[in-house]
Amino acid sequence: MAARPDEDPPAASRAQRSLAVMAGTVIFLCVLDIAVLLIARGAGVPDSAFHSGVLSVVQVLPLPGLVIGLLLALAVIAVGVVARTRGH
Repeated sequence: MAARPDEDPPAASRAQRSLAVMAGTVIFLCVLDIAVLLIARGAGVPDSAFHSGVLSVVQVLPLPGLVIGLLLALAVIAVGVVARTRGH
């Protein structure tokens, strides 16, 4: 059923907004992390620096972070679908 043009679309719930901000933040930080790794590799940082210290943590973060960001994005979609089916 299509919405009438004179009706405003339903506002996003607090849960949707919170999940969207969390997903966006996690994904943005992972992309930033990947950029830092690419810059560090391109700048000639030795491989030994990636095995200890801060760079070892920075090297590991993107994989679980992107998975968590994807799951949060899917949760935003699920909350939106549930809200639309309930008619809120």
